Parts: sequence; C-alpha cells; structure tokens
Amino acid sequence: MEDQTLLPSRKNQLFKSIQENGLNPADFKWGDKDFSIYSVTGRQIGNYKCSVLKFKDLGFFEFNNNGTHFKPKFSPGAYQRTTYIIDDYKDWDFAYNVFKKWLKIIQIEYGQPDLWAEFEKYKSTIGKVVVEEINNNFSDDDVELIKVQLSSISESIKANFDLSSDKIGFIDNQIQYLVDSSRKQNIRNWRNLAIGTFMGIAANLAITSDKIPLYWQIIRDGFNSVRHLLGI
Repeated sequence: MEDQTLLPSRKNQLFKSIQENGLNPADFKWGDKDFSIYSVTGRQIGNYKCSVLKFKDLGFFEFNNNGTHFKPKFSPGAYQRTTYIIDDYKDWDFAYNVFKKWLKIIQIEYGQPDLWAEFEKYKSTIGKVVVEEINNNFSDDDVELIKVQLSSISESIKANFDLSSDKIGFIDNQIQYLVDSSRKQNIRNWRNLAIGTFMGIAANLAITSDKIPLYWQIIRDGFNSVRHLLGI
C-alpha cells in the first residue's frame, strides 16, 4: 500500500492555521484512511492511504492525495452537517485554502455557545404559561412598567459587557422595538417576541459561553418585576 499521508512540513502548516483561527490544536487528531485505485473496467489495481484530521467527534478533513494532487473531503460544510467533496484533484495550495475555509466553518459553528441549549436552562423563568389572560393587551400602566424594566435590562447588559458603539446602538433599537410592540401586541405574542429578541441580541453580541449565564440572569432579573403581567 502506498503511503500518501502528509509530510511533517505540511502538517505544521496546518497546525499554525488552527492556532491563527483561535482554535485549540488539542481538539484535533490525525488519522489515516485507506483508498483503492480502480481501472477503467472497475477492477481494483492498487491501494494507498492518506491523512485525515478529525475535529473532536464533530467533523473531519480528508487529504485524499493521488500522489501529486489533492481531492479534499470535509464535514461540516458551510450550510449543513453533510460531507462536502471537491469534484476534482487540485494542487496543495488549493487544498490548503479549502482547509482554511473549513476551519472558519468550525470556528463559526462550534466556537460559540449554543444559545438554544443555554436558553433551555432559563426559559422556565420567562416562558411558562400559568394564566389564561395572556391573550389580553397590556394597559397603559403596564406598558410604562415594561418600558422601565426593559431600560433596566438594557443598562445592565451595557454595564456587564464590553460593547462597541454599534452594539450599543443595536441594543437600543431592539429595546425600543419591544417597547413599541408592547403597545400593539397581546401579552402572549409580545412575550414570545421578547424571548426571540433577547436571543437575537445575544447572537449579535457574540457573547462567549462563559458569559451566557450572566446574560440570561440579567434578563431573568429584569422580567421578575413584570412576571404578573406576562403570565409566568
């Protein structure tokens, strides 16, 4: 069997790319994969092995090498978990650029917290229905109370996270949108809108996993004062 695994110099090049993308090399592990060579009639005429770099149990990148060129195969792809295969053999520079794009996918998909999973831990605070009146609209006094609490939540977020002026502006716009919506939507719809809006804010701020509990605690504390209005 021919050995077409990567040379140390190329593995070192990939190691540096992993570091440059802010990923931990310890999360990656090298392995080999066997490939077969077939004749035009479909008869197996040879074998060779190539390098495969695995990312935890979540993805992989195959450096299928026919001796001179590479045919990368990797998972996840840019938009789905399914494997993506390059149609033809290309040179090393092409394979290396594809690898760097794959690292970007890994960084985006697995380098940030799962907001839905984190939200599951806190949704009982702001998402459990216990009264039937949530189909009613807020009164004017209710709207004013909500406005005050949303402002308090906004200020707490700004005080606890290092935000750019653009991020602060985004928060202000989202909070104002919730205030305006509280005058138009019934309690049930507004509550669901508020949950989605705060999840959207978390995603926009790119809050790190260690800060997610603090973020939801701020939301939780803010909503505690209006629990009786939201039916929670």
